[in-house]
Amino acid sequence: MNKIPSDATIVLVHAAWADASSWSAVIGPLLKAGIKVIAAQIPMTSLSDDVAALKVALERAGAGPILLVSHSYSGAVITALESDDRVRGLAYVAAMPPDEGETVGDLFFREPPHEKAPHLEPDGHGLLWMSEEGMKKAVGHRATAEQNAIRTAAQRPIAMKCLSEAIKAPAWKTKPSWYLSAEDDRMFSPKTQRFVADRMRAEIRSYDVDHAPQISSPTTVVEFVLEAASALLSRTNNQIDNKENHMTTYQHAAIQGHKIFYREAGSTTNPTIVLLHGFPSSSHMFRELIPQLASHFHVVAPDYLGFGYSDAPAATDFRYNFDNITAQIEELLFTTLGLKKFSIYVQDYGAPVGFRIASRHPEAIEGIVVQNGNAYVEGISAAFEPLKLFWANRNEETEKAPRTLLTKQTTIFQYTHGAKNVAAVSPDGYTFDQALLDRPGNDAIQLDLLYNYTSNVALYDAWHEYFRKHQPRTLIVWGQNDPFFTVPGAQAFLRDLPKAELHLIDGGHFLLEEHSQLVAGKIIGFLGKGRKTEAGK
Repeated sequence: MNKIPSDATIVLVHAAWADASSWSAVIGPLLKAGIKVIAAQIPMTSLSDDVAALKVALERAGAGPILLVSHSYSGAVITALESDDRVRGLAYVAAMPPDEGETVGDLFFREPPHEKAPHLEPDGHGLLWMSEEGMKKAVGHRATAEQNAIRTAAQRPIAMKCLSEAIKAPAWKTKPSWYLSAEDDRMFSPKTQRFVADRMRAEIRSYDVDHAPQISSPTTVVEFVLEAASALLSRTNNQIDNKENHMTTYQHAAIQGHKIFYREAGSTTNPTIVLLHGFPSSSHMFRELIPQLASHFHVVAPDYLGFGYSDAPAATDFRYNFDNITAQIEELLFTTLGLKKFSIYVQDYGAPVGFRIASRHPEAIEGIVVQNGNAYVEGISAAFEPLKLFWANRNEETEKAPRTLLTKQTTIFQYTHGAKNVAAVSPDGYTFDQALLDRPGNDAIQLDLLYNYTSNVALYDAWHEYFRKHQPRTLIVWGQNDPFFTVPGAQAFLRDLPKAELHLIDGGHFLLEEHSQLVAGKIIGFLGKGRKTEAGK
């Protein structure tokens, strides 16, 4: 961890129904760490009044660097603060950072309220108070009864004006930001938290905490604040942030005489996650997911030979089977990129590629995310029935069935069947895939791989043994309406991986087309909560 300058100050700004003392359990450890702390008091009479109060509090800070830390509503307060060269960064704890022209109310009501969220009505003075029940069941449902009783008794109300004043110049557009996403928040939607964090391109840390973790889980907040302060306060004023690290780059590597294309994003000091695509797609299927993971992980997403932007030698010049495809990806990861440890995300064809890698290199695998990637016979649906004659005796007649899988109609079906909202499925995915499927000679490549698919089924027992022996941390996010790989196939993983986390999602085979944000949140929350480790290179 980088040294926090001795002249630095951490300024904590409280939320609605609270005051500066709400940070008490965080202030103590920060002071013990030798850091100057100011807990600002804001009146919550209007957003402008609160910004003015924060500016007064900042007068007490020295000339050294400042980290502003906000909770909930006060995310808007630090966002609205005029430029101050001493402020090196912004930290948001389940907080609300509006964009230009946006209000706190816009963010707060962006998603439907949690079923246990309280119904709030202003009193005759235009003030919102929190009921004892709301404090206990929504604001701090993981806090103790005594903590909630004290907070209810000592609360300060928030004026309705605070929720309706629009932001003019968001500070996060010029200052680097960090975001603590509270995944068990019942007051401010975790989905909206991930949305605003991604929009700011913040450094995100996700935790399984409630809306007020500075009360119920102060150690988590202290850890987050110290990490943010360490990263931000030692920077010079002209070093705004590391957002460039989050940009996706597009690269080729020479592997066994062929060019393998891969997308890469995120800092190599972060844990690495390798995204392995399915049929008939490529790394293009991860186009929305990669930016959401890049602030937490070093992301690598390759295209297999014959897919996407990688070379596609004729089937007469390269033997297309899953062993050979996997060997090339192994060389890319272990030799070209020099990875030692990483997690894998597997979907469709990505599963036989990824599980081959994992079972051969168990010491390298830190975690597995399975998204409609099959490894059990229970998961094979009746949609595969027409292929059985092809697998038993490949000839021109039996090839007719698998050739239907290469048509535009089937490609669109793969993307849209089972989708919760077909209108949300971009045509970019299936249009791009079909254009590549239609390349001359590609049908022979795909038929070879489809014919070789039985080699994957033959390895199921070996993969199950790997699961049982090594118990890799496994997250299963499964489009429950997938016409090819069924829900029993998802549930079967739990036989060998009883500690795996399973989420059945109302979506289809290409789940990311509708639910990339949801899946990204699950990954971030599950795989080490995005902590930087010595994983990767």
